[in-house]
Amino acid sequence: MAEIGKTVLDSGWLAARSTEVHLSGTQLTTTHSPTGPNKPWMEAAVPGTVLGTLVKNKVVPDPFYGLENEAIIDIADSGREYYTFWFFTTFQCKLSANQHLDLNFRGINYSAELYLNGNKKILPKGMFRRHSLDVTDILHPDGQNFLAVLVYPPDHPGTIPPEGGQGGDHEIGKDVTTQYVEGWDWMTPIRDRNTGIWDEVSISITGPVKIIDPHLVSTFYDDYKRIYLHTITELENKSSSVVECDLNIQVTSELEGGVCIVEHLQTQHLSIPSGNRVQHAFPQLFFYKPNLWWPNGMGRQALYNVTITVDVKGHGESDSWSHMHGFRKIESYIDSATGGRLFKVNGQPIFIRGGNWILSDGLLRLSKKRYQTDIKFHADMNFNMIRCWGGGLAERPEFYHYCDIYGLLVWQEFWITGDVDGRGVPVSNPNGPLDHDLFMLCARDTVKLLRNHPSLALWVGGNEQVPPPDINNALKDELKLHPHFESLHNTGNCCYHKSYNASGKDGKFRCLRKLPNGYIEEVPNPIWEYHKYIPYSKAGKVHNQILLYGTPTDLNDFCLKAQLVNYIQYRALLEGWTSRMWSKYTGVLIWKTQNPWTGLRGQFYDHLHDQTAGFYGCRSAAEPVHVQLNLATYFIEAVNTLSEQLSDVAIEASVWDLEGTCPYYVVHEKLSVPSKKTELFTGCICLVETTNCWSHTGRREFPLRLHQTLLSKGPLMKWKCTSKTNPKNQTLKSLTCKNNFVTRIGDGDFDMASLGPVNSAAEKKQEASLFQRIYRRFSGENDDLQATRKEKIQEFSQFITQTTTFHLYPGEVMPIKISFEVPPGVTPRIRLHGWNYHSGHKVY
Repeated sequence: MAEIGKTVLDSGWLAARSTEVHLSGTQLTTTHSPTGPNKPWMEAAVPGTVLGTLVKNKVVPDPFYGLENEAIIDIADSGREYYTFWFFTTFQCKLSANQHLDLNFRGINYSAELYLNGNKKILPKGMFRRHSLDVTDILHPDGQNFLAVLVYPPDHPGTIPPEGGQGGDHEIGKDVTTQYVEGWDWMTPIRDRNTGIWDEVSISITGPVKIIDPHLVSTFYDDYKRIYLHTITELENKSSSVVECDLNIQVTSELEGGVCIVEHLQTQHLSIPSGNRVQHAFPQLFFYKPNLWWPNGMGRQALYNVTITVDVKGHGESDSWSHMHGFRKIESYIDSATGGRLFKVNGQPIFIRGGNWILSDGLLRLSKKRYQTDIKFHADMNFNMIRCWGGGLAERPEFYHYCDIYGLLVWQEFWITGDVDGRGVPVSNPNGPLDHDLFMLCARDTVKLLRNHPSLALWVGGNEQVPPPDINNALKDELKLHPHFESLHNTGNCCYHKSYNASGKDGKFRCLRKLPNGYIEEVPNPIWEYHKYIPYSKAGKVHNQILLYGTPTDLNDFCLKAQLVNYIQYRALLEGWTSRMWSKYTGVLIWKTQNPWTGLRGQFYDHLHDQTAGFYGCRSAAEPVHVQLNLATYFIEAVNTLSEQLSDVAIEASVWDLEGTCPYYVVHEKLSVPSKKTELFTGCICLVETTNCWSHTGRREFPLRLHQTLLSKGPLMKWKCTSKTNPKNQTLKSLTCKNNFVTRIGDGDFDMASLGPVNSAAEKKQEASLFQRIYRRFSGENDDLQATRKEKIQEFSQFITQTTTFHLYPGEVMPIKISFEVPPGVTPRIRLHGWNYHSGHKVY
């Protein structure tokens, strides 16, 4: 008997352009099957897109580098048939009596013809719908099966105007698909419009009865002490006779050390008629004081494993399903004091600090590993919400899984945008896609796919646009599939901020030119312009940000100052919103946190997962307990977003110049900071000059002492270092601090180490270090520090650090922890560079 369960088909695929294959689907899956990557066939990226397959096989250049995208023909010029492709694979499956096989596609863009062993099936239109076909009767008796899929692009791929624009000519909005593919002011067009088998393909073996789309809902009583779990599932009897079966539900929790405890085990006996689908509701399960699921910064992300199995009399186990469930209650409403949308989780208000998300990769090269890094980066920035922008994806279960793990609430929008669906140049059609029924079919299926994730906080009809009335009303009705959730038809009621001027940028420029008006003009080359670069300094448009920190001496100095601008601006942005928590704002979502390609605006880390300084500015400002200087009043503010009041705490404030002098130092003790509040301490006044107090100190050497250890386990390496400045006056006491970072440990606890003593009465001036930055590079056996592009991708994608940008005062001690994966055959090199530390210290 074949084993019950799912097998993912993610390897062994071939692809070929349909116009180059002179065989029918029936022939391909019977008498003339391709045997390997021989022309016109090539190795295919499945899941993936046609363009991703072409890039993988070097048929076209990588569109995300240089001006290579201009060398790739656009579907508007080539015609849809150019990007209409065959995908072919084989799989082994030999069933026993009373077993059934479903062939599952979790996402195809845009429509397809399927051939299995010579038999044809039609997969209808729609990017965001699942297809599940019972192919039991057409399997080969010997177990060897041949599968070919002919995939067609969207019906209305559109044309890209010479000036680009928001969503091109908006034709893509006539279909139910992603809209960013015609290009945006932050994105180049995707030439194939993401045509392909873009999401998971699998086969699933069941017995006579199949479990379909279980639904888990929790209800809460007595201040979250009593909780009930309600479970509903569909069951399909695929056999030709009535079946008697036992339906089981088990809930387990995991303790430290991997020990599992069975919280509940319940069995229901059912009789299901032949060929019928029935819906069954389990009796509610009672939990007393279970561990709750909390967003990042509010507590642990407790998850319980819910497993449903069905056993058929005379057959045994027929099917099973499992999901990690979190007990949480999410509420939101318009706050009368601020006019903003206020969220509550488990009865406690949460001040939203997060960002807008497009998607992980513009060519839909999505993976669990990449998703994990993406979501962990957002958690590391101390964010608690991600908004999935309506022009991108209905995100995948893997995305939501890691949001569940790391505590990121998700604001999920459907596929409507203001630019493509109602305004823009040219003016777009406000009636949405042509087929409203198809839109709702995809929406309904998306809700069923994602509704059980505890991180899912809000469904929204679209971006900056109200959906057409019939779709809007239908969405509200269909969200009854997801009870206890509120639907919003527009994002306009939420407070969010677009900040392009402070966008993340690093790297080289073609030249700099100082203008008579004092501006430093950046003159990027055409590649930077193509990648949507916005300068830090442009008269009449952008405030002169670089010169605030001194005139750049060269390109490297300019880039270092640009990173400082990046850090300061994003930290100030979040501190400014947090300063008026609950008095004016209920939260902020920054536009945007990342890029789905190698763009040069609006990101805290780039497409290769290399963080900008803005990443660490956000991490500092959004920590659960934070002390900040109000730049409007110069009063000290203490922010406490935890659930508990901070009592009998102290605030230490000091001002240092870059010569190491401390003209101001004070400690205020026995203070209290209420829960969920920003407290202003009028007695804590920082009297500092508002002039350029961050001026460059030249190239004098800065004394620095390092103590380090390196741990390795396979490809994973962890480097720990303690850095200490050596004051010239040895009577200066050592200061150990956390630089205002609250370090996340375990499953959500926080280490709020207090500041150590400091003596500011040094007789001699001491140099102060500003913005040290740790760089890591990989080299081969010949100690060549030049890494290949592939090595760089591996390098950046796994680099996790507490901070790469920090400052040290005289005598200060700071611990630093870095973890990263080492690509095979290379040796890591870690170097320390600084604003006024120029040794390029090789720390490993």
